[in-house]
Amino acid sequence: MVDCGHPNNDHRVKGKRWLQAINRALDKRSKAAGIEALDALAEKLLAACDAGDLGALKELGDRLDGRPAQVIGSDPDNPFSVSLIDAKAELSRRLGAAAAAGGDAGVDGWTER
Repeated sequence: MVDCGHPNNDHRVKGKRWLQAINRALDKRSKAAGIEALDALAEKLLAACDAGDLGALKELGDRLDGRPAQVIGSDPDNPFSVSLIDAKAELSRRLGAAAAAGGDAGVDGWTER
């Protein structure tokens, strides 16, 4: 089993349960029977697509092209923004400004006034 994620994250293995169950079921069959079973399921998926089953069409699209990227939207009147700062540079800037202003840097590195 591949170990990924934080050790206390109970969701790290749950995402593969379906794949593991399918692999166990296929392992119970001979290799040829397992391949035939997968081929039969693929034919059923294509037949469902031919019949216009939207769920099957979505699954086929996800398998062929990958799942679409999730878009994070925001309110046009209150746009979402992300700012990345260099924390070390910002701290140095603030401490320098405090020293220039004659202020005293507190324990956490910010100026106390």
